[in-house]
Amino acid sequence: MSVRIQEVISALERFAPLPLQESYDNAGLQMGLTEAEVSGALLCLDVTEEVILEAIDLGCNLIVSHHPVLFHGLKTISDATQVQRCVRLAIQNDLCIYSAHTNLDNAMDGVNYHIAERLGLIDVEMMLPRRVAVRIDGRETQVSAGSGVIGYLPEGEDSLVNARRAGQLEGELQAVDDVVNVGLGRRVGDFSGFVDGMPEGEEASVLCGCGDCSDGSGLDVPPYEHSTHCIAGPEAGRADAEVMRS
Repeated sequence: MSVRIQEVISALERFAPLPLQESYDNAGLQMGLTEAEVSGALLCLDVTEEVILEAIDLGCNLIVSHHPVLFHGLKTISDATQVQRCVRLAIQNDLCIYSAHTNLDNAMDGVNYHIAERLGLIDVEMMLPRRVAVRIDGRETQVSAGSGVIGYLPEGEDSLVNARRAGQLEGELQAVDDVVNVGLGRRVGDFSGFVDGMPEGEEASVLCGCGDCSDGSGLDVPPYEHSTHCIAGPEAGRADAEVMRS
C-alpha cells in the first residue's frame, strides 16, 4: 500500500501539533512536495549535506529532522552557506524535509518524557503546563503542552553519580539542548532554593533557558542554543555556533 508524504506529516502532527512549538521556532514542512508517495524516510537530528546525500543513496525522498534547517527566510540560494547548499541539494533531488522540534519537545509523551524515562525518573509531570488550542483531523480541541518535565528519582542519589548518569545519556543522545530541558531533582522545590540564591536577573536563565536574551537579540547562536549560551557563557555559545557553521 502506497503512503503519501502528507499522510506521514499528518500522523506526526497528530502526536505533536505545530501550535505546541515555541514562538522562535520554525517546525513543520521545510521544503518539498507532500503529495508524492514516500519511497523511504530518513530520521536525523540536524539536516546537513551529508544527511541529504545519505537519503539520496538510500532512496529516501523524505527527511524528518529534529532541528529545522530553515529558521529565517533566505534572500539568496547559492553555495555560500550550509543552509543554502542543503536547500539547493534537496530541491535538485526532489526531497521533502520536515522538522519536529519544540512541538515534539513540548508534546505529552514527547522527547522530554522519554529522556526522563531513560534517566529513571518517576511521577513525571510537565513543567509549566499550559493548554494549547489545536486542530486535529479537522476537529478543534485543546491539548497539554509544557517546556520540559520534572519528576522524582526513585531514591536519593549522590549528585556526582547523578551527573555522571546524565552525562552518559547526553553522550548517547548527542543533543545537549534536549537534556537541559529535563529537571533532575527530588521536586521543583529543590530548584527554588537554587534559583533564589542566584544574582538578580540570572534566575530566569534557569527557568526559561534564555533569561534576558529570550528574544535572541545580540546572540550569535541559533535559538535552540540559547540555553547553552546562558549556562556556559557567551564564548561557549559562539564556539557552538562556529562548529555548526563549519
